[in-house]
Amino acid sequence: MNPVREALRADDGALHHRLLSIREEAGFPEQISALRVFDVIAWMDGKSRGIG
Repeated sequence: MNPVREALRADDGALHHRLLSIREEAGFPEQISALRVFDVIAWMDGKSRGIG
């Protein structure tokens, strides 16, 4: 199975709900998926670490 999918489903979807909360706090529309929020956070983290 896909590790990202597993993480989003673990703990009754705790990560998924947190990503939706971050989306809301950032003022992004509902059309932006939790997966896209995760993608942006991962990209920003990698960029800050000088990866890529």
